[in-house]
Amino acid sequence: MNKSARPLNIWGKELIASNAIEQMETAMQIPPAIRGALLPDAHLGYALPIGGAILLDNAISPSYIGYDISCMMMLSIFNIPIQEFEKHREDFAQSLRLSTFFGIGKGPNRYDHPVMHDKRWNLSKRINKVKSKAQNQLGTSGGGNHFADLMKVEFAGREAIGLLTHSGSRGAGHNIATTYAKLAVMETQRYYSGIPRDHSWLRLDDDIGREYLAASQLMGDYAYANHELIHEEFSIISALKVNKMIWNRHNYAWITPEGVIHRKGATPAKKGLIGLIPGSSGASSYIVEGKGN
Repeated sequence: MNKSARPLNIWGKELIASNAIEQMETAMQIPPAIRGALLPDAHLGYALPIGGAILLDNAISPSYIGYDISCMMMLSIFNIPIQEFEKHREDFAQSLRLSTFFGIGKGPNRYDHPVMHDKRWNLSKRINKVKSKAQNQLGTSGGGNHFADLMKVEFAGREAIGLLTHSGSRGAGHNIATTYAKLAVMETQRYYSGIPRDHSWLRLDDDIGREYLAASQLMGDYAYANHELIHEEFSIISALKVNKMIWNRHNYAWITPEGVIHRKGATPAKKGLIGLIPGSSGASSYIVEGKGN
């Protein structure tokens, strides 16, 4: 570990539990760390706090991305007036129930999607072994804090009805994360001593690091496909037309010229970028615009 932590911006420090700050400060001492940020809704997570972002030099950390690779948000805003929606509220609720599946296990397994024909499934046995699980759970939402809610939306100065979904790469993503997190511990221990196991990483100039990067990006496309199918299915069943769609990932790694940006439960906030921050199911969520700061 580096003796001193790399630069860390903490937004709303008085709102954040000390254990989350300590966890983030540990992350800022690993050798590939460049800089980081901790957001005002941050709380203790696995390895990186939920609400933490970190830039690593030529390295990618399965633990910092998390066990639900590409957990993300998608919002479809529909063309129906609010008053008309309220008249048929129960019918639309039933349409939503028919559009996705929650919980552990298989979904309806009724979909075909281009992501399931992607060549990256055949990059390695480690990736290929989760393909059948991914197919079985395609178009489903998972469990935990994931949701699919119909809600009143305030956007661009008007109110509308929208479908907001929160989920990720399901069992396939969890298996990929588990596999490569163990490999990251082994690889990190080859080069360094004294690194906490859950703060391990893979180097992008090693084959295993490049393989995990490809696997995580495939899981990103798979997670997007899950949301896309849920929204398409609901739109077909309900006969509602989508006027606008917004989406973003919040458990992911982005390759940039500066390094690899990891965000754990953190919404990208590039200047002018529209994003979504989830609440719990039944609670308010937020449409935000990045300030780029």
